[in-house]
Amino acid sequence: MKKGLKILIIIVLVLVVIGLGGLYILYSSEMKSMEKVMNESARDYYTNYMSSNTGSSAYKVTLEDLKNAEGDYNLTKLNSCNAKTTVATVNINYSNGKVTSVASKLDCKIFFK
Repeated sequence: MKKGLKILIIIVLVLVVIGLGGLYILYSSEMKSMEKVMNESARDYYTNYMSSNTGSSAYKVTLEDLKNAEGDYNLTKLNSCNAKTTVATVNINYSNGKVTSVASKLDCKIFFK
């Protein structure tokens, strides 16, 4: 192979790797932002609608629950998510009913909406 062709192939490979790295960073940032919205909304939903329940230490809140709630939740970041399968699990301290943590499982299409 000629030297010029080898250099061109190396440059193309480097650009592809940089491009994929950039997409991964954008994807990670967007997912963290979406998780934050889901977690905060689920915590608020639990406080407003579920806190009187005392039979469990973990509650599931779907995006559909949030969309159907009367609360003023800004869910525009989650428009690309499936309302039935995007779920936040709100974990509580069973003895006092206070939220200890919230974890989300997002089912979203970020780049190809």
